[in-house]
Amino acid sequence: DITATDYHPQAGAFLQENTELNRDSDIPFVRTGWADEKTDLGKFDLIIGSDILYEQEHADLLSEFINQHANQHCEVIIIDPGRSRHAPFSKKMVALGFTHSQSRPENTDYLEKPMPKGQVLRYKR
Repeated sequence: DITATDYHPQAGAFLQENTELNRDSDIPFVRTGWADEKTDLGKFDLIIGSDILYEQEHADLLSEFINQHANQHCEVIIIDPGRSRHAPFSKKMVALGFTHSQSRPENTDYLEKPMPKGQVLRYKR
């Protein structure tokens, strides 16, 4: 049971095209932003994001958005390429009751160039 989200106005169309090209089932999509006060997404057991901590203010926005949509017991996995924004985010997540761990990506032989600063960030509560 998957729900995809993005703020970009064309993300839903991109997702639909991708699922059609891969002959996959439709994936429910909700266009929303982290600053949106009220969304009808519901709560989730697992939240996954990749390369989403671009700006300093994203730490506050993203941590609050995740907290709003995380079940009482939830795992959050964020792939961070090393933009030096994850420390403030991790502090916010810990303040919201999540435990935090991080590790280097494994099995990256398929990459043309290694991710020298990339991290897999994990949060659980």
